[in-house]
Amino acid sequence: MALLGLVILGPVAAADHVLEIERRVELRVDGEVDRSSTDRGRIYLGDQRARFDQGDLQSWILQLDRQRLLFLHHGEQTYLELQLPARLEDYLSAEERSKLERAESELVPQWSVEPTSEMREFAAWKARKVLITGALEREDTEYRHELWLSDELSIPLPLYQALIRSQGAVYFHFRDFATELASLPGFPVYRQTRVTNDQGREHFETRRLVAVEERPAADRLYALPEGYTRVEFAQSQWARVPD
Repeated sequence: MALLGLVILGPVAAADHVLEIERRVELRVDGEVDRSSTDRGRIYLGDQRARFDQGDLQSWILQLDRQRLLFLHHGEQTYLELQLPARLEDYLSAEERSKLERAESELVPQWSVEPTSEMREFAAWKARKVLITGALEREDTEYRHELWLSDELSIPLPLYQALIRSQGAVYFHFRDFATELASLPGFPVYRQTRVTNDQGREHFETRRLVAVEERPAADRLYALPEGYTRVEFAQSQWARVPD
């Protein structure tokens, strides 16, 4: 946008919404922290386009205007392209699909959503608590997601939900969770996840919204970077096909 006196030359770029997320992960053994890490990610919400940067290594780009989803691996400078609606089954062989269908009841957690009336404030946002829990009996693993949802953010929530739903659709074990998450009425300004098993191991993770901005984002953020090599869908990255 160029300015000359009070005259605006050219169209004004629409503002994008940029959300910064702080994530902390702890791996615990018998209640003691074995390893931990902290990183930050960003979510960009534009006009029919969205991007989710997971730290510095990976990004998801949703292009509704082109009906495609891109997964970028920055360390390897590679990308995976999926057509919308993204469905894991479309990228599996008939044999792999058959194996997953037979094992679905054992390998996919059954999720339960529990809304509550509990309210808290996180920074400037009032939020309501929702619990999503699940279990895998075969692996003696339990999942507990404590989400604090706010409807006070002035963001295009349906676009964020489309990003989460599309991103989760290719993860066999957690696509149902992504569907539940994308259907909730609000943005999770705080999320606490616990995954435990009977061997005394625990994955503990928190995600906290730390900042929201409205500003024009460069078009290149929603585009495929130059020099990246296309790779084919590798089933082993997204689903464990049983023998």
